[in-house]
Amino acid sequence: MSRWLVQMSFGPVQSFISSARRSRDLWAGSRLLSEIVRGGAQSLLHLSKGSGHSPLIYPTAQAVELTEGVSAGNLSNEVLAVIEAADEDALRQIVLHAQEAGQSVLHDISTAEQAKWRAALGNAWLRGTLWDAQVAQAFVFSAAWVKHDDTAYSSQIKALKRIMAARKGSAMFAPHSLPESLANEGIPKSWLDGINESVLPEKNTGAVDRFDLGEDEQLDA
Repeated sequence: MSRWLVQMSFGPVQSFISSARRSRDLWAGSRLLSEIVRGGAQSLLHLSKGSGHSPLIYPTAQAVELTEGVSAGNLSNEVLAVIEAADEDALRQIVLHAQEAGQSVLHDISTAEQAKWRAALGNAWLRGTLWDAQVAQAFVFSAAWVKHDDTAYSSQIKALKRIMAARKGSAMFAPHSLPESLANEGIPKSWLDGINESVLPEKNTGAVDRFDLGEDEQLDA
């Protein structure tokens, strides 16, 4: 078995910050990211269950397992861990599993929130297909790793940071697109960023009081 120093980054970050209108928007984005990171980090903890030691450097296992109280959502969007794997292919599968775990958390939260909006607006008025597509496209994940031993941690972490920076700098960006069934509907843009299309109806009468938004306001997922 080989040991690897692994860094993972879960996002998005900047889009949550840039589209925030109020301090509570920033809080909500931070909490959402924390839950995504928690899911990815927990997948690493499950792999080490019974071994007597945690692979996590940060966030700590104690922070990841904390799910109640004010500090429960206070996690960085970065995970650093020491992972044992037979070879690089096996390590890649562990990393992909963490990615899928984080994305699964986002999907579960999205499903629960969409149900609340449907209850307020009525099923006929929410663009659910577009909502799902936007949530799937929003998730951002990067990872990098180097071989690890206890004698040269400083040089290994520096090398890892360089590789991670290069990985993020070479990310693939898909073109902006609509689901084919909605391509010709002339859907208004979200008021937050003017990039994504709105998932809301022309009038949000049923959701004004519950979600504190204007009757004509347009928002993406």
